[in-house]
Parts: sequence; C-alpha cells; structure tokens
Amino acid sequence: MFGYVRCYKEELKVKHVRQYQAYYCGICSRIQKNWGIFFRLSLSYDATFLGIVLDSYADHPEFHQFSCPFSLLGKKRNLYCDISILDYAAIVNGYLLIKKLEDNYLDDHNWFCGILSAFLKQTRGFRRFRCDYESLFSKWEQRYLAYMEAEKGRQYSTTDEYVNLFGEFSGTVYQDIAEYSDNNFQGAELRQELFVFGKILGMWVYTVDALDDYKKDKKNEKFNPLLYIPEEGEDLLEKVKRMLLLMETDLFVRFRKMGNGTNGEIVENILTYGMQTTLNRVIRRWEKEAKGAIDE
Repeated sequence: MFGYVRCYKEELKVKHVRQYQAYYCGICSRIQKNWGIFFRLSLSYDATFLGIVLDSYADHPEFHQFSCPFSLLGKKRNLYCDISILDYAAIVNGYLLIKKLEDNYLDDHNWFCGILSAFLKQTRGFRRFRCDYESLFSKWEQRYLAYMEAEKGRQYSTTDEYVNLFGEFSGTVYQDIAEYSDNNFQGAELRQELFVFGKILGMWVYTVDALDDYKKDKKNEKFNPLLYIPEEGEDLLEKVKRMLLLMETDLFVRFRKMGNGTNGEIVENILTYGMQTTLNRVIRRWEKEAKGAIDE
C-alpha cells in the first residue's frame, strides 16, 4: 500500500515542484538521521504527502537545507518547515514499512520479508520510537491489529467494513501529530478534521490497492475486500470507480474546510490530478489483464 498518493508535476508551478522535492528530500534526510539507511531506501510518496499536509498548519516554520547523498551534483534543497513534522512523517514511514514486510511474510510466507522486518525492529530508530512514544505506538498497534485480525478472520461481510477499519488507522495517524508536535495541533477542531481527512485518504488508498490486486488475489484465492461487493448490477470496476470518486470529492471538500494552509496548491494538485492519475494507471492495468484473460 505504498506509492499511490503522488503529485502530478505537469500541473504544478516550478516553485511548487521544487517545494515538493524539498519535502521529499527533507523527510529522507530525517529518516537517515533518526532511523538509518535501510529505512531511507523505503521512503514513500504517502509519507511525503503526510508531511506536506501537516506542515500546512504548523506555526513558525524555520529555514532548513537538505542535501542528497545520491545526487552526483550534491544539489541542496531549501525549505521553510517545522522539522518535527518531517520527523513524524519519517516515523510513520518506518512503522508502515515494517508492517508491510510483516504482511508479506504472513500472506505469502516470504521468509526474506520476515527476516528483514525482524531485523528492522531491532534498529536504533525503531526501538527509540517504541520507548519514547509508547502510548503512540500502542495506539497504532491496536488499530492496525484490529484491521489485520478482521482480514485474517474474514470477520465482516461487506467491503465498507474493511475499508472503514483501515481508514480508522489512517485517521489516527494524521490526528496523532498532536502527541508528537506541540506546533498548532492542540485544538480539538483541527485534530478532528485531520482525523476525518486521514480516514478518508486511508479508505481511498486501501480501495485503490484492493483494485490493483483484485485479479491476482481472486486467482490465488486470497483475501480482497472487493470480493464482498455483490456481483449483480453494474460492472465491478464501475462500482469501485464511483466509490473512489466520492472519496476524492469528500477529501477535497474536507481539505477546503480545514483551510488550505501554506501548502494548499501542492495538496490540491495531489487530491485532483495526482490521485486521478494513479487511479487511471490502476484501471489501465485492470483492463489490460481483463483483455489478456479474454484472449486466453
């Protein structure tokens, strides 16, 4: 469930493309500092989006400069931001990486993923996160475990119930910035808005990921929440597209309700052009696989 929430650079101004890249480099740099090189290689666009959204509402940003060790020219990125928010995005990225590896091990019996997740849990960054933010870690574990147990036990009979569970976890992650940073996130109204925004985003990501994996999961008789959508009526793909369009619209409205913040143009680009481009790419894969199945 990585890499679905991206910007669409062709519709961004040059200064906003540079700002987006600066956030990406900034979070990457904070991962290196606090978590190590193994986590740095896993930075996702989703964590970058989290940092951009949260930093939109931070007060008193400071100037920071980040350099990339992988750049041959040693190019530096300049950014006014709250560094604690980039650290928080780095934490979320590391936590979700480990959960993704654990899922691969449990679902596919991938021993490499199992060994790697066990190794990463012993790293300094992860152990420090568990120790310094025990209540935060426990809350995320509780939410994520509820979602995983529901999938493994196939506890529900509708797609919406599974989608909602992952959304609850995602909303908690967006809301819990208040437990990590004191910067303007203590207001109950903003925290609730961030929870709802994060929840809808998580529902969208979970549904797109399920659509992307649907044919493979159905063929291998694995769990997929879209298998619970009734087959009667219109085509499954059309049903899912309508669900996703409603989520995208709701996300845009929620973001406008919170106030666009300082990164409004980048966030709106992602919510409109970026997410739609991702969905179109998934749909093209779906249609190509469907055509291949017919030809066979």
